[in-house]
Amino acid sequence: MRAAVLIIVLLTILLTPISLKLVIGEPDFILLSVNREGELVKVYPSGNVERLKGFLYNSGLEVLGDKVYTVEAIQYYKNKSKRKYIVVYKRRISNGEVVERFLFPAIDRELGNLITPSAIEILPGGRIAVLDGYNDRVYIHRQEQRGSLITTIKLLSQHDSRFQSMEALVVGGSLIVMSDGRGKILKIDLTDYGVSVLKDFEHVGELTLNAMAYGSGYYFVASRNMIYAFKEGGEIIPLASVPSGDGIVGLAVVGSDLYASTSKGCIYRVDLLTTDVKTFVCGLGELRDLEVYYPHGPLPARFTLTPKETTARGETGERATSATVIRTTSGSEPEIFTTETSTSTSSLAGIEIAREWLLLLAIGILLAIIYWRKVKAGQ
Repeated sequence: MRAAVLIIVLLTILLTPISLKLVIGEPDFILLSVNREGELVKVYPSGNVERLKGFLYNSGLEVLGDKVYTVEAIQYYKNKSKRKYIVVYKRRISNGEVVERFLFPAIDRELGNLITPSAIEILPGGRIAVLDGYNDRVYIHRQEQRGSLITTIKLLSQHDSRFQSMEALVVGGSLIVMSDGRGKILKIDLTDYGVSVLKDFEHVGELTLNAMAYGSGYYFVASRNMIYAFKEGGEIIPLASVPSGDGIVGLAVVGSDLYASTSKGCIYRVDLLTTDVKTFVCGLGELRDLEVYYPHGPLPARFTLTPKETTARGETGERATSATVIRTTSGSEPEIFTTETSTSTSSLAGIEIAREWLLLLAIGILLAIIYWRKVKAGQ
């Protein structure tokens, strides 16, 4: 009996840190970017930063589950013959370990040009899209170790030999691509690969677009310092701007916040409920791209942006339309709101698991007290 009590007490003491860890749980989200020093920068909700080395700055990032994908062009010699490939790496977010590689051809056979990968997107149906900002094309490959080319999609009728930033998102059954270098957001049907224009920013004076994100039915697009929002078929709303000279390189929607990473090594947080902009963290090095990893699944968010005339001016110096944020409740008129709280259900699951350990700890302490009293009574 005494031995059993002692074992239970020891187990509960040893397992208490595990139970506390489960109570605390993992963060609801982690922001990911890559800097010129070749580090994967992981930024936690608290503002704490973790850095993993061995990443390529020129590569964009793509997150799927608990893995992050990167892309680069490599060349090597084999039997005195130069070989060139586009390599997509699949890595663990936790430690940066490479778990799988995919090799794709590095030359556009029609143009005879080297493919210059500027971004990738993981597509449904075991496909990977490689975006080429120099050749103005998207290459769709099978997600295999040596993935064969499925199709090549031309973003411009005529290749213009001018490099531009590119980014892509999967929304529904379409691949949304930014940009063709002329201020257009393109929509590619993932069934027949037909291309159409989703939104044209030329009429608001923006031809160079640098970053894009999607959330709650809205597309968020950034030029150098200005962030815009629009719904499919809706008007373009100037939303917010970051300090001049920072240069936005990535956007990510997290709940009711929009995060913007910049080339100056800062990440700004835009409150989509008020459109206020605050510095989230700085000192990260020269960044590229911004992705978000959800350990427990995406955070819920409900917001609507509606245009309201103001005297604000965008980068073009023209009169801009700002955004008012409203919440729409089922069966009633929209109501103005200023705050909303989201809770991850997975965190609650962690607490439920922890309660079992806390109960075990309580039983162990109770048995220890009973045992101690018996020993004292026998003295």
